[in-house]
Amino acid sequence: MNIKSPSVLYCAAICNMYKMCSYYSYNDDDKLCLIHSNLEEDTIQYGLQWRIYEPVITDCPVHWDLFEDNCYFFSPHERSWHDSKVYCVEQQSMLVEVKSSTQKNFLKGKAIEHLSSYWIGATDLETEGVWKWNTSQTGLTVTDWSPNQPDNYLGNQDCVQIMKSEGYTWDDNLCEALRAFICEKPIFS
Repeated sequence: MNIKSPSVLYCAAICNMYKMCSYYSYNDDDKLCLIHSNLEEDTIQYGLQWRIYEPVITDCPVHWDLFEDNCYFFSPHERSWHDSKVYCVEQQSMLVEVKSSTQKNFLKGKAIEHLSSYWIGATDLETEGVWKWNTSQTGLTVTDWSPNQPDNYLGNQDCVQIMKSEGYTWDDNLCEALRAFICEKPIFS
């Protein structure tokens, strides 16, 4: 079976969905995934661009959602931004960092499904107005700010939430405010 695949991890997830998959190969140049059912019967693709992999478990823990190469936990409980960050670390994860439009849309869709506002991992605690992802310390390349946000209302809003009352767009808020939160970790952690 020949499938277009954005990553080797996505290819691994596809392999795990099919009982007949005994191994898979991935071509990173062409973004192709080949699912193989039997080593003796299949024609193996050779070349520098092809790599062969054995199936691995790509399931997320209970109550976590799989999207692309990561698992996401949408907390039903509210905590401060700092306590949310600590909880995620205790789960070998981090507050979510939004790196693509498809990921942003997935998160927004799940937030709408759960009808909650959520903390995400962005903050300007270090330097006012310079928004970074807390764990990777990288700047925000994908955003979804509500109109006129961030506004640093009353001078002390330093943490980012997906805000239910603003159409599930982003808003800066007091880090001490209680919100649900989203943790993120790679499939293979």
